[in-house]
Order: sequence, then structure tokens, then C-alpha cells
Amino acid sequence: MNDLTLNPPFALAPTLLLIACVIGIVMWSFLSWRRGLGLLLLRVGAILAVGGLLLGPSRFVLRDGDIDKPRVSVLVDRSLSMCLADAGVDELGDPRRRIDALRDGWLSRDALLTLAGKADVRLHIFAEDSQVATLRTMAQLQPDGNATRIAHALRTAIEDMQRAENSGRLSREIVLVSDGADTSRGVAQELSHLAAEARALGVRIHAVVAGSDESAPDAAVRLALDDSILFAGQQTTLRVHVATANLKGETSELIVRELIDDESRIVLRRRVALDTAKDIELKVSPAAPQHIQHQMAITEYTASLGFIEREIDRSNNVARAIAQVSGKHIRVAIFENQPSWDAKHFIATMRADPQVDITAIMGLGRRQRVTRFLSTPLGVEEVRLEEAPIAEDDIFDFDIVVLGRGVERWFGERSDVLRRFVVDRGGSIIFLRGDVASGNDAASRELVRVLRQLSPLVWEESASEPARVSLALTPGGGEFFEHETLGDLGQMFAQLPDHSITARASREKALAFVVASAADGGDGSGEAVIAHQRVGAGATFAVVAEGMWRWAMLPSALAEFDSVYRVFWSRVVRFLALGGDFLPGEKITLAVSPASAAPGENIQIVAQTRSYQEEDAIDAQLMAPDGTKRSILLSRTDKAGSRYIAVIAPQTPGMYTIAVSHENGDVSARTPFVIEEDRDELLDTTARPDLLRLLTDGTGGEMLPLDDPKSLLRLLEVREEAHRLDVEPRLLWPHGSVFGLIVGLLGVEWFCRRRGGMA
Repeated sequence: MNDLTLNPPFALAPTLLLIACVIGIVMWSFLSWRRGLGLLLLRVGAILAVGGLLLGPSRFVLRDGDIDKPRVSVLVDRSLSMCLADAGVDELGDPRRRIDALRDGWLSRDALLTLAGKADVRLHIFAEDSQVATLRTMAQLQPDGNATRIAHALRTAIEDMQRAENSGRLSREIVLVSDGADTSRGVAQELSHLAAEARALGVRIHAVVAGSDESAPDAAVRLALDDSILFAGQQTTLRVHVATANLKGETSELIVRELIDDESRIVLRRRVALDTAKDIELKVSPAAPQHIQHQMAITEYTASLGFIEREIDRSNNVARAIAQVSGKHIRVAIFENQPSWDAKHFIATMRADPQVDITAIMGLGRRQRVTRFLSTPLGVEEVRLEEAPIAEDDIFDFDIVVLGRGVERWFGERSDVLRRFVVDRGGSIIFLRGDVASGNDAASRELVRVLRQLSPLVWEESASEPARVSLALTPGGGEFFEHETLGDLGQMFAQLPDHSITARASREKALAFVVASAADGGDGSGEAVIAHQRVGAGATFAVVAEGMWRWAMLPSALAEFDSVYRVFWSRVVRFLALGGDFLPGEKITLAVSPASAAPGENIQIVAQTRSYQEEDAIDAQLMAPDGTKRSILLSRTDKAGSRYIAVIAPQTPGMYTIAVSHENGDVSARTPFVIEEDRDELLDTTARPDLLRLLTDGTGGEMLPLDDPKSLLRLLEVREEAHRLDVEPRLLWPHGSVFGLIVGLLGVEWFCRRRGGMA
């Protein structure tokens, strides 16, 4: 009876005193009036019943609700780092692998069955992703995962717990069995947030750590290109990263090769020390093979580290990157009704570029002169045309349209052709000399409106006095110039001739990028002079100033800058030709994202055609590294569009090629991509108990010993015992029964008094 208690609504002593006083008064009155003993007993019984209500005798009982076994999810790391033999020694004194130490203890059949007798147990294994496991899985488990994503595995386990939620669950526990060597970026912050979420859901996370605090020796090389699509001879940056772990004092030979059309050459050969990580940048200019002119070729770069005896994993000593090199010519048209030195020198520069075909449409009073300059292996071929190519089909055959002054002569009634050329076809427009159109008739005003919509700059409405300005580059504007050969660009711009501005830009548009501005801003923050922006599927580029042609005719004192004008416009036209949805000469474009992925990772394929027909059909073929081909089904993204999409997940490492073509076979495109295993798992194998402690401390869990699987059972017993003490007092009898007894006793007593003629 030691679980009985009294719960009066008032203090116990005054309540008992009140009951005693009432009983005493009743007994005194009955004895003094000499009334019957039976009536006295009835009255006292009613008073005692009232006292019972006031004292509230209760017994402690468990709170309401069914109580189930605790829920325990065991998450076991199966990544490659668990194969390291640094988890103590076995019975024979040999080094014991991390996974074997777990299998001998926490993952043994006896330990898991004992745990299952005390809790509702769910088993999971994880590396890149998380999977449900069984006792047989645990007995046969071998490390084979190429990444460790602890946060993803924990979220999966927590979501599984929430789906099987039971309000009467004694507790919810997660046991994370791992070395803590997570390969994700920013994992510490993510785990801290996850711990807070788990604590809010009432989930405790415990950790069992296997492994040494010293990383195994390893090195890895990574390779990346700044640009994956290039024109022949176009320069880009090849970035090499050498990562190392526990290889102090070691050196290795790094070799970077370029492979074009089965011909290989060494780009870099260097001995590197492996004490710390190394980052190396190489400028490369892949060329298209002669027999693949006017087509797309593939250039492959490989970086390899030499043999290192102590290294634990040599499969990550080779990396590769691929670039598509276009041998196709960029087709440019320039319209100029007010012949100028700017237009003349621009045409001359494009004529000298072996990858540009330019058509010049020049207004000469009432006449016009149309000349096409075609680059050939034997030089520039000049062709005279009778008519200006201003029909929509003719304009759409160009990649870039350059507009000089007075273009309303050709586009006064065809402004929509220019708009569709940029927005729908994916072409580019260069505004060569500021605001290029004028006129008071309705067609000219419409052309002005359309061109100002396409321009990256907002032009001032009123004419302004001509002004002389020098230019200053903005951050990022230097990509259009040759940094290495020209030296300090700021000093170069200070020495180059000034420009003349007549049509001024009041500001740049929200999505525009300013390449250069008036130097009066000091830091490039002055009035925008050169800017570009993406518009629909294409892009526009505007030069406010006149007089840039002076850069092409520099005095001998500035001879070192002779290449500035040529480099600038060469890079601009290549930037624009590659910046739209369609490459030069393409009627169908193909994009693969990402261009490099791990086995099993999703690869998205997007094909787009310039024109749309309801009956259009796109055929896609995937060529695997072994040369086998299979068809890929591309689905149209919408009924009124010309975009087709598919998602694939190749499993075999190597270089793949996806090729798409129109059903009639007259247009096609192809793009390579690489599937490579991510072998960073063994690059840093240091056990990370500090990382796992973020989870245990944040959720009220424990760091459990590697060699003591019964420690979890003891925690569960303590949790169960604490729940047993989670009780509440409950009345021995309900208030309704006592109240009925009181009414019954008083009723009988009243009936007896009335029958005896008492008041």
C-alpha cells in the first residue's frame, strides 16, 4: 500500500480538523437530544463520505497510453574507408579492419538478436545512399562505397521513423556506426542543423566510432576545363588539382596529355611534392583536325600521377576532362548605311580571322554593296551578291548580325525579324556604334523600339554633345583581352586612344554585364560604354563609343598593343557565338548536364531545334565506351515547343557520346560526357569522432564504445525505468460514486426521521 496517497483540494491538516469538528458536533447533538443510534450512524457515514471526497485518496499509476518497445535504427557505414586495418588487433594479433571490428561486436548475430529482444530494430547500410538491411546483409557486409554521406543516411532513418510513428513508443533511438569520415562539403554545419531537427522530434542519436585518428597515405588528381565548348585555336584554362594525405616527404611525376584524333602530346610534365595540395593552371588552345573542318571534334585531356608505393588507392591517380572543338565557321553579317572607319576596320579584322565568314552590306547613297568574304585554306574568297540577305531565312543563317548606323534602310519594316533572330533563333546582335537606328516614320519608330528592347543599355532620349572618353575595365571585363601578353590592363587602357560618344547610355539594364565604362569613374564605375546581356535564346552586345578603330592603327610608341583590337573582336564574336543556345551553323543543339558524373548519377539530355513542326521527331543514340550503341527516347517538354529531354544514368565508367538527329537526317549534333568513379573516399580516412559528437551532444545521445554493444542495452533499460516512474495519482473511487453514497445516506436518514415524526 506504499503507492497510496492523499490529494485534498485544501491543506491536509485543516481538512482533517474540519471533518473531526463536524463529526463531533453531530454526535453531541444526537446524544444531547437522545435520538436514535441508527440515524447517528447514517449522518456520520454521510459526513465521512464527504471527508473522503475532500481528502482524495489516490494510487500512483502509469500515465494513459499504450507503451511499446523503443524504436532503434542501426545505421552502418559500408564505404571504402571501413576497409582500413586500424581498429585494433584480432585474436591472432593481426591488424583488424574497421568493418571486422564492428562485425565482431555491434553487428554480430548475437548482439543484434539481443537488441531485437529489447527494441523494435531497423537495420540500414549507407555510403552514397542508404538501404534497408537484414541480419544476412550484416554478416556478409563488405566495404565498397565510393562516398560517405552521413547526413543523407540520418535523414532517411528519421523519415522512416516518422512514417512508422507510434505515440506510445517508449523512445526513438538511432545508432550511427561509422568512422565519421564524411566526403560531403560543409557536413559539420549540416549535421548541426540535423541534430536540432532530430532533438525536436524526440530522436536521440548515438555513435559508435571505428578507426584511427591518422589518415592512410593517398594522393588524387582532379582535372577541369573552364570552357567545354571551344573554337579551334581558342584559348581556355585547364585546372589541375593534386590532393594529398599523409604523404609528407613523397614526390611524384605529374603528366598532363592532350589527345586529339588519336594523336597525343604532353602539355605538362612536372615533379610535384606531395606535402600539401597543389593547384596548377595551364593555358591550352585545342585545334580541330584538318579532316574535321566545319564539324565538331573532341579533345581529351588526361592528368596522371606516377606510382607511389605507400599509397592506399591508385585508382584516383588519373583524371580527365573533355572539350568539344568546333571547326565550323562563325557567320557574321554587318549592315552599315553610313560607312565609317569603325565598320571598315571591323570588317578587315573579321576577314583576317580564319574561322569567320563575314558578309558586308554597305549603303552607298541610293546604291548598296553586298560582299561576302569566305575563309578557305587557300585564303579569303571574295563573292559579290546582287541582293542584301534581309529575308528571315537569310538572316537566320547568320550567327551574329552587326548593326552600324542607318539600319532602318533594311529593317524599317522588318524589325520583328531581328527580334526573332535573337529571342527565338538564338543569334546575337552587336550594336557597333551606339544607338543605331533613327527616323520619324512609323516603321522606323517601331524598329527603334524593338532594338532598344534588345539592347543591354538604356539610351538617352535627347541628343547630347559629342564627348571624348577613355575606358576603364570593370571586374570581369578582362576576359575579352589577352592578359598574359598585354600585361597590366589598367595601364594599357590609360595609354590607348580615347573614344567619341554621341549617343549616350543613361544606364545599363538589370541583367546586363558592363565590360568597360568611362574612366572618370576611376574604378570602372562610370558611365557604361561596352556591355552585353542574354536575351531569350541569344544575346546582344553594345559599344556606345565611336573611334575604337584607332586601336587598330596605333603609333609605333604603342606597338606592344597592336593585337588589342584584333583580340578584342575575335573574343567577342566567339563569346557571342558560344553564348546562345545554338552553336555556329547548328539547326539543332544538344546539351548534357553534368558533363562529368559518377556511375549511376542522373545525366540530363536536352535537345532543341530552331524551328518547330508538330510532326517533328528527334532520334538519339548513346554510344558507350566499348563502342556499343542504344537508342534514347527524348520526350518533348511541351506541346508547343521545340525542346526534347531525357534522363539517363550510365553505370560503366568511361567516355560516352550522345548524338541526336532530325528524323529526315539533315541536321544533327553530338556531345561527349564522362562517367568517372569518385575515388575521394580514401583520400582522407581519418576517423572523425568530433564530427559524430555534434550529433550525440545535440540530441542527448551517447558516444558508445566500439567493443561494448551491451552499452546500448543498458541505456535502453535506464530509459525504460525512467518511464516506469512517469506516473500520476488516480482516485481510488470516482467522485460520482461517493456523491451517490452521500445522497443515499442522507436520503435514508431523512426518510427515517420523517417516519418517526422527527423534524
